[in-house]
Amino acid sequence: MRSDRRQHARIAVSRPCKMLRVSTQRYESAVTTNVSVGGALVEIAADRDFSPGEELLVAIAWNDAAVVRSNEMVRAEVVRALRGPSGRQTVALRFTQDVRGAMAA
Repeated sequence: MRSDRRQHARIAVSRPCKMLRVSTQRYESAVTTNVSVGGALVEIAADRDFSPGEELLVAIAWNDAAVVRSNEMVRAEVVRALRGPSGRQTVALRFTQDVRGAMAA
């Protein structure tokens, strides 16, 4: 019996990303730790803590392009966020829209 509750396989990948906090309209820079079609785990150095349920728009830089197109932004919500001793936060995200188009862009 599998104890992992995830519905989608995760791939360990370190890619830069940006996240728009919908409530404040502020962007934060982050780096992915792992990604699946259902969500992502990111590391971020942000002054303000992320909260479960917080809505975000997320863009992951899958290639070396300098500009992220608007169709590459996907809706997500924070599942959990933990601040480590270094001050960086580990934030678990659940994508709330289909991300396959953005991942292929």
